[in-house]
Amino acid sequence: MSVTSDKDKFFQTSASLEEDQRRALKATNTAGSPIQTGSKILDILPDPTNPSRVFLACSASIARRVDYTSGEKGNHIYKGHTAPVTSLAINHTNTTLFTGSWDKTIRSYDIETRKPLLTLDGHWDFVKCLLFLPPLSSTTSHAGLLLSGSADASIIIWHPTTGQKLHVLKGHLRGVTTLALDPLSSASTGGYTVFSGDSVRDIRQWHISPDGRTAHESPLTSSGEGPLAVHETSIYRLRFGGEDFDELWSASADGYARCTDIRGTRLPEPGPPGNGFKHPDYVNDIALDSISYRWVVTACRDENVRVWEKQTGRLWHTFVGHYEEVTALCMVGWEVLSAGIDGTLRRWSLEPRELARAVEEADVKEVMELKAQAPGKKSLLTLEEEAELAELMGSDEE
Repeated sequence: MSVTSDKDKFFQTSASLEEDQRRALKATNTAGSPIQTGSKILDILPDPTNPSRVFLACSASIARRVDYTSGEKGNHIYKGHTAPVTSLAINHTNTTLFTGSWDKTIRSYDIETRKPLLTLDGHWDFVKCLLFLPPLSSTTSHAGLLLSGSADASIIIWHPTTGQKLHVLKGHLRGVTTLALDPLSSASTGGYTVFSGDSVRDIRQWHISPDGRTAHESPLTSSGEGPLAVHETSIYRLRFGGEDFDELWSASADGYARCTDIRGTRLPEPGPPGNGFKHPDYVNDIALDSISYRWVVTACRDENVRVWEKQTGRLWHTFVGHYEEVTALCMVGWEVLSAGIDGTLRRWSLEPRELARAVEEADVKEVMELKAQAPGKKSLLTLEEEAELAELMGSDEE
């Protein structure tokens, strides 16, 4: 039984105290070159103008811009919300940052000056996700559209520069948690195609006119009825992938990351989910390798970042470093950036040589831990495996 003299912990259970001690010990690790931001991070977005920078949505009611290569947090902080910031979006000219919050509003800022521009007020519950839709033609002066999804089960279409509410999409029965633009949307298709996920398990498809004033839901199932259901419960992230953008990836609280062939002639009917990448806890986010198209990366509530080989479904490697759940991911070149409730931003390399080195080091660590757990016992390794281990450890020392 754990004993403490700390008055603040008198009413904590032994298990709770042990968990605090575990996290405190793990917090000292430097895996992934952590940058401590001082508050829980709820979303992450790459800076399109600088591959060394990202924007973070923080629980301290702010968004901030961070240079993750230097660790410089700087003074680029965007203030104004009165509750945690949950979501981020950037306009097509890379000049305006949009933030959504638990305070039920969306705010916009000049990215460089950090000057507040607009406050959009239309939801009656938390704003959970944002999506910016760029103009469909480079020849138009249209400003694009901004979409916001909320715990009130609605999606609002906004004019991004005037703040005018253009249309409200209704159909979800519970909170809208994620939004994704079909990359093949174009002027020739007559508008935007957007996918949304919710806290029930439904994935819905919407067709939105270029000016955002009209929209309708397009059925996803072959029967022409109902939303797509490939999970058992809440969907936390939707992302498009594949060389032809024919893969719709989803991350869910059911512990699975799944891929749906969205261009298929026959999509699954609502019902029991099919195969997917199984996790021991909620899957909060998913990131896709767009260089080799080989890797799928997932963020899990169990504090780990996993790398999966897409073709085989094999769990290739697990990056360990966060000491609270991992909430958000993004890809910048070969690097995966992960953010979490622990307030840290970490970076992991998928560059072939770096990833191979990480796998080797993890294998060596696992063997050494097994040996430490059974001192004096005969090794379970074969002579060939012992030789390979010795060679790996020798190469690490060089």
